Amino acid sequence: MKRKILLGLGLLVCLMACGQVENSPSSKDNESQNQEKIFSRIKEEGDLRSYCLETKTQGDSYEIISQIEAMKEPNVSHIQWESQEGDKIEKGEEFRLDDSIFHKKADGSWEKRPPMKGSQFKAKTELDSKTLLRPLERFYQVKEEGDAYILTLASGDENIQEIKTILQGKESFEELMSLKVTFSFDKKTGFPLSYDWEAQVRNKESKEERTIQQKGQYSRVNELEGLELPDEIKEEIIKE
Repeated sequence: MKRKILLGLGLLVCLMACGQVENSPSSKDNESQNQEKIFSRIKEEGDLRSYCLETKTQGDSYEIISQIEAMKEPNVSHIQWESQEGDKIEKGEEFRLDDSIFHKKADGSWEKRPPMKGSQFKAKTELDSKTLLRPLERFYQVKEEGDAYILTLASGDENIQEIKTILQGKESFEELMSLKVTFSFDKKTGFPLSYDWEAQVRNKESKEERTIQQKGQYSRVNELEGLELPDEIKEEIIKE
């Protein structure tokens, strides 16, 4: 009996020691340093020479699917999308060159639009991969999974107010109620692979709540050599 008690005490001491190591300041410092190291390696869209991105955005009553090809030099992007809200389906296509937007009309011709008039491509949300990553860096949990870095964020009572302030400030007409985000990046290159986020927001006036979700999948990162422009757009550029 005495031996069993001693063994039990020894095991308890061992478990307590392990717990202290896991929660010790040095353990937390190492975890923080590892996270900083990973964040210093990963690359966002603005860091890339080119990429393709497929996105799917869903709300309570709508869905938007888009295909994006983008290049940094020259600054040009090609966007195609299809949106569905109830029985209403709309399709669109645009080229963006520096500050110019060329929108494809229903008859197949291209209309040049000034930046002030803006793009027809609307995601119906102010949140995107850029606003959800770096500004919220310290709220992420980071782990390595196979050949990828996985970054996850899940809001809770302890951080939602601070996250809300960072993303929305005080002027937004909608209030962020909850947020879940997952990013994946290639370990070797640091290039983005995919993202998936879901937000629940509430209208400050009507108190109506809605859920928004967006998924994105990257491909051909830094592999695009150029985007072929329609002849009509080429002719418009020559005139300028």
